Formats: sequence, structure tokens, C-alpha cells
Amino acid sequence: MTTVPRRWRPVAIAALAFILAAGSAIRLVHLERGEFLDDELNHYYAGRSVAEGHGPRLPSGALYERGADFTRMAAVVLGHTSPAERAVRLPSAVLGSLGLVIFAGVLWGFGGPWVAVWGTLFLAIYPEAIRLSRFGRFYTLQLAFGLGALYTGWRALRNAGARETPSRNDVRSGWLWALGTIALLLYAARVQVVSLSVASGWGLAAVVAAAADERARGLTAWRRSVPIQLATLGLAAVALLVLLFPEQVVALRWLARTTPRWAQTGESSLPLAYYYVLSDAAFGLLPLAAAAFVVVALRNLRLALYLFLWLAVPVALHSLVFAWKGERFILLAMPALFATLAIAAAAGAGRRPGAVQRALAPRVIDRGRREVAAAAVVAVVCLAGIVTLPPVSAARKALRAQPDAWRAAAVILRAPALASAPIGGSKQLPARYYWERLDFTVTQGGLERWTPTFDARHQNGEAVAGGYAAAPQGTPDYYAGVPVLTTPEAIRERFAGSGAVLIGIDGPELNLPNIIDPELRRVLEANAEELCRGQCGTLRLFHWRFAPPP
Repeated sequence: MTTVPRRWRPVAIAALAFILAAGSAIRLVHLERGEFLDDELNHYYAGRSVAEGHGPRLPSGALYERGADFTRMAAVVLGHTSPAERAVRLPSAVLGSLGLVIFAGVLWGFGGPWVAVWGTLFLAIYPEAIRLSRFGRFYTLQLAFGLGALYTGWRALRNAGARETPSRNDVRSGWLWALGTIALLLYAARVQVVSLSVASGWGLAAVVAAAADERARGLTAWRRSVPIQLATLGLAAVALLVLLFPEQVVALRWLARTTPRWAQTGESSLPLAYYYVLSDAAFGLLPLAAAAFVVVALRNLRLALYLFLWLAVPVALHSLVFAWKGERFILLAMPALFATLAIAAAAGAGRRPGAVQRALAPRVIDRGRREVAAAAVVAVVCLAGIVTLPPVSAARKALRAQPDAWRAAAVILRAPALASAPIGGSKQLPARYYWERLDFTVTQGGLERWTPTFDARHQNGEAVAGGYAAAPQGTPDYYAGVPVLTTPEAIRERFAGSGAVLIGIDGPELNLPNIIDPELRRVLEANAEELCRGQCGTLRLFHWRFAPPP
């Protein structure tokens, strides 16, 4: 698909190898830097429990089954690697590096080595991909399978609209590619359910491909049209699920429109949230994305439409239907954008050396020297453009170690005068891990219990599936098993005999009323002593004396 001469293929392979090595290094080095985040500790505790033969259990005793395969990976690595931060993050980093290799192969299949060079570079420095690769969570496992589905899905549909009737071997091959795509997307959805939004994009691509086959060969095309057969079976399966399992459909609909209380912010439901994310993260090239799709369409209309639907459908669903926003939720959609930009970039860069050679003709007589000089000029210009992109700075920031907030607070908590005071925290598992003791949590989200079973009750005339039910103060927290005490009154009542409590709250959370009770914040800032005084990063550690000691 590119216009670069074949004699430059070794250069492309060398560049691709360098990008893969550098991208993997960014993901793998210094994984021990920075303290555990909440979700990473889910896999740490569950993985340690698996290694001990008790199943994936949290400190509270509750089963933690999200990302079960990733938890098992973490359990294996925890037995052979230290410190624990590196052990839990290593599977994600390895999978993130593997994703680069898979994407390079996908891009090579789309357009050759130079497309692979450009697209792999985009994914290698994509800040969210780097962050998730250095984060002990299952998103890079989801991405690896989604990248495979991007290619197999294309192979299943790439001949749509052809006037020639496919052979039986072509039909058999198409169905093998389609079944492979279904299997990969189902596993990706098992890892993270939002993968179904990308599956919807592929499903719409199959419907469009079916329409193209019908238009090209008439109604009889269905006999040897994988897209028509696939679209028909898919629509029938969806209808059957709606008829046989209406409760689950209602549950999914409710879940799509619900944002957990702790995640509710002013921007959690903005339809343009992903536009802003892409504007910041798409290498400053988002304004050129439309032009890139046009370039790809002029070269291969089917591929351009396929990549567009793979990207646009999930972004539209997450923007307009799903209430909870997060850049990680469109992770599987982004490679379609990178592939489109890569094809356009390879086409543009492939044409530039010829113009540079003509400009160099009066100065460099030898043709071979002209070619090398022209390629060097184009490479320097491209490299200069890349290193000045915002994501390169963001990628560099991802490698910086954050201040040790919980460890710094642990040093303060070792003071003998504080040894007897009950300890509370806004983040249950980090506090429990780094402080080795936690007596209660003040996070309001812990007061909500999700009941996933179908509930036939009607609210305002509309059936709802389960819901969030407020639990009484003192209810054991799901993660750490400690009491949830969010109000000043509940804390005073529980620990009246102690005379004082210690409460560690992440600074940004202190100002979020959906996480920290506003009255508790007022009381702490007015009556408690702040012990960290800026030494614990964003963490604030309050010593609240609410009664004289007994």
C-alpha cells in the first residue's frame, strides 16, 4: 500500500525493531517506582490469596473475580519477583509489550512495513497505553486480544462487495476468520465488558459488508456471502437474547446509564468527554484524522470504512449512551485511529523523498547518495515532528516516580503518641497495606451496595435492575472489611472512648462531596491537626481530638 521502494524494507524492519525495543523498555523499566494504587491492590491481595489456596479473596474475605486471569498471573509472579509493586505490574507490562508486537503484525498486514513503523510508534508513545502497561490491572490483557480481533475481523470482511462469487474455500476461510474474531472479542469482553462496544462496531461493519454483497450480487449472494450469513445470525442472536433474557438486558441498560457514586464528577457525563481526551492524546493529529480517513479511502475504501466503524461506534456509544466516562474505556477503539493515521503518514512520507531528491540534484550528483540524503532529510523532519508532540512529554511523565504518600504517612504514624489512636482512611487497601492497620474508612462510596439481581420493582413506572442501596453506618467495607463511618457523628460515637482518631484522606478526594462527607471535611479542617504538612504528597493526615482522653 505504501509507495516506498522495496529496497528500503530493511530500513523499515530496523526502525520497527527499534520502536518495539524502545516501547517495551518504556513499559518494563522501573516498575517498582510509585506506591500501589487501589485497583492494583485488589490483584495483590486476591493473587496472594490464590497462591495460598484460598481463592481470589480480598482482606474482607469477599471473592474478587474481576480480571480473574490477570489475578492468577499476578499470583504466579508474586512468588518469584519482588518488590510486590513490580510483581503485580509485571504481567501488565509484558502484555503491553506483547500488544506492540501484535499491532505491528496487524499493521504490516494492512499496508506493509512502513505502515507498521508509523502505527506501532503511535501506540508505543500513546500515554494511556503506557499508563495501563505500568499499572497492575487487566487492560493490556484486554488490548492484546482486541488487537488480534482488529485483524481477524478485517480478514473476515475484506472481500465484501466483490462481484465475483466467492469459492467454497473462500467462504470456509471467511468463516474461520469470523469465528476467530468472535472468540477474541468474547474473551476481551470477559476481561473487560466494555469490549462489547467494539464488538458492536465490528457487528455494524458486518451489516454494511452484507449490504455491499447484496448490492453487488443480488439476493442470491447470501449462499456464499460470509458477511450476509454473519449479519443474519448476529441479528437473530441479539433478538433471541432479548426474548429469552429480558432481565439481563434491563440490567445492562441500567448499568450503562449508571455511574458509581465515587466516580461522579462534573465531567463524568459530558457527551464531549472523549473528544477532549482525543484532542489531548491523539498526537495533535485529531484535526487531520478526517483527512487521514479520506487518504485511506482513496487507497482502499473497504479498509477505511472498517477502521472508521471500529473507532466511531465505541466512541459514540461511550459518549452518548454510557454515563461513566474514562479514557481506558475506548482503549480497544484507538488502534483503528492509529492504523488510519499510519497508512496516511506512510503514504505521505513515501512521496517526500522524491521531491527532496529533485531539490538535492544540483548539489548531490550520485543517485545513490541523493536517495540516502533525501531519506535522511525526511527522517529528521519526521523525528523532529514526533518528539515535539504532547504525548512524548506525557509518556516521559509516566516514568517519573510519584511521591510516596502512604509510606511517608506511615513514618508519622509510628510516633508513640499516636500508637493507640484508631486509624481511618479514604482509600482502604493502600492504607491497610502501607500502614499495616486500618480501623475504619470514610469513603461514602462504601455505603452503597450493588445488588445485581433483577428487581421487579418499578421506579417512576420504569423497571430497574438491582440498584445501589444505602447501608447503615458501620457496615463492613467490601474491600478491607473495616466499618464504613462517613459522618463526624458516627466516628465520635464509635470511638468516643479513644478521645481521638487519625484520618488519612487523599487531597483531591477531600473536596469531592460524593466521596467525603462535606460536614466531615468541615470538622477536620476546623478542629483537627494536619500532621503531614506537605510531606506526604497529596495525602493529608488529620489528628482529630474530639474528646478528652479517659
